[in-house]
Amino acid sequence: TNCSLASGHMAAFASLQRFARGAKAAAVGMLGGSFGSMAGVGGGAVMVPMLRGLGINLSQHQAHAASLAAVVATGTMGAVSFAVAEKVDYAAAGTISGAALLCVRLGTRLSFALQGKGLSRVFGLFLTLAGPSVPLMHLSDIQKPDKDQPHNWFLLAAVGGVAGFASGLLGVGGGVIITPLLALFTPLSQHMVIGTSLASMVVPSSMAFFTYYRKGAVLPGIASSIAAGALAGSGLGSLGVMYIDDQTLRWVFAAVITLTGLRMVIR
Repeated sequence: TNCSLASGHMAAFASLQRFARGAKAAAVGMLGGSFGSMAGVGGGAVMVPMLRGLGINLSQHQAHAASLAAVVATGTMGAVSFAVAEKVDYAAAGTISGAALLCVRLGTRLSFALQGKGLSRVFGLFLTLAGPSVPLMHLSDIQKPDKDQPHNWFLLAAVGGVAGFASGLLGVGGGVIITPLLALFTPLSQHMVIGTSLASMVVPSSMAFFTYYRKGAVLPGIASSIAAGALAGSGLGSLGVMYIDDQTLRWVFAAVITLTGLRMVIR
């Protein structure tokens, strides 16, 4: 009887731990989704470090896989919201997405070839360099193209290729690459940039997630919890971003991404 009682207590405790872990993952997804949809990124840069700690304690590859599940949710919800507001350039998004698909598997293969700590530092360095790009590019002397000037399709394809590689390697949507480059080298408005970036990351991030799934890195309970949180957060963020000025968004983006990256580099 005592053994049965102890076994019951252990099972209840294990269930409580799983519930708490799932709830934390959902909260991380909501935070990442809301931030991602406001900044034009998938939120992976915020979510991966949190998934490695906070009592969730995923391995680097498990964190990447869970992050990608949330990125797909964030991108989908954000893209729909911005599309309803007519803030998506479908031709640009399709070009970026197509090029990203060609490179995402290369990034995923390299991810599994690297050791966990080395991969974490690569990720941190990437964030540290990418963080300041959004506000700083608006302080440069480089002029944006005129509104009537056609897109540079080669540039968009190159951006998509790099973003797809980063998505597979680092478990992000690639928005930290896509968003600043679209803002700098295309005539799109900031809101159009965000909507196009979110739309372009859905398909390549889905491909990267599927590849991680085939490698056994996906924990279904965590992935579903973080995706649900990201859907809710993205919906709220997409509404809120319409009421926040561009400059504030740029500096929030830079601060969060840079501090997160530095923490991972020196960890």
